[in-house]
Amino acid sequence: MAIELAEGALIIAPLFLGFIVHGLCMRLGVLQAFATSIKRTWFGENKTYRGVFCVALGTAVGFVVIAPPFLLLGREHRAIELALLGLIVGAAAMLAELPNSFLKRWMDIAPGAQADGIGGVAFHVLDQIDVVFGAWAILAWVAKPTMGRLGVTLGTVYIGHQLVSLIGYWLGMRTSA
Repeated sequence: MAIELAEGALIIAPLFLGFIVHGLCMRLGVLQAFATSIKRTWFGENKTYRGVFCVALGTAVGFVVIAPPFLLLGREHRAIELALLGLIVGAAAMLAELPNSFLKRWMDIAPGAQADGIGGVAFHVLDQIDVVFGAWAILAWVAKPTMGRLGVTLGTVYIGHQLVSLIGYWLGMRTSA
């Protein structure tokens, strides 16, 4: 079971490199041409093509660097396969944020704002972990999604997202903590 828990953290770790790449691109004003809303009226102004692209690219690099050994069903994996997997996982993770954003816009909750009451708590948690659903939609093709791996990826992303957001705020990469 301990191995399964470590694998859960390891399999999702490359996604954090994607988040960091995206934050750096926003902070440095890189790839401004892609900083356009995907569909502002549906998802809000914070969901951009640059976000999908940067997270996908950073996650691709993360999978090449980390190369979890249990991926690709025990085959000897090449960097190109891991990079392609990372691109798809990163893009799927970002696209998995869109339904939650759509629901928040439908409920007239402003981008980056929190809802009140129990709904606010539910949206906050979902905002932190929605990327896991997109990531696992792809990862399930190359790694068995066990309860241990799923639980650890959810917990890792929830806690990690809080830390990345806080650090991004301190560094001036985000407008809210």
